[in-house]
Amino acid sequence: MRVISNMWKRLFQAVIGLTGIIETLLGLLIIFFAAYLQPYIDTGILPEPLYLRILGVMDFYIGIAYIYISFKPDKYYILNKGTCYLRLGLSGIFLIEGVWLLEAKGLRLIYQSLAVFDFFLFFIQAAYIQKTGQTAHK
Repeated sequence: MRVISNMWKRLFQAVIGLTGIIETLLGLLIIFFAAYLQPYIDTGILPEPLYLRILGVMDFYIGIAYIYISFKPDKYYILNKGTCYLRLGLSGIFLIEGVWLLEAKGLRLIYQSLAVFDFFLFFIQAAYIQKTGQTAHK
């Protein structure tokens, strides 16, 4: 197992923890206020904004996973690695949507920004995983 300095580990934990808290709260907001968000996100007006609520649930659970990772990143190595790949996939999807698929200029910019943010999270998680190596903690 390779060692990472305590300062970098704490910084990693702070960034991941803050991301987890924000994503959890954002997920709850999307779940409870999906009907009000529909017109702004341009999903079309549906009688029940199911797609937005599913997105909110996904954000909520990813946020919870990030909170767990922030407390003990080495203990939750597999979760850290899984969410790392998740962020890479989300980054690609948001980039494709933000560059080629969306027509509204404002939404395109939002999706491109999400792609950059998700790639940033992928990068710091991948760097942490690479620096610490695979560990098996109980």
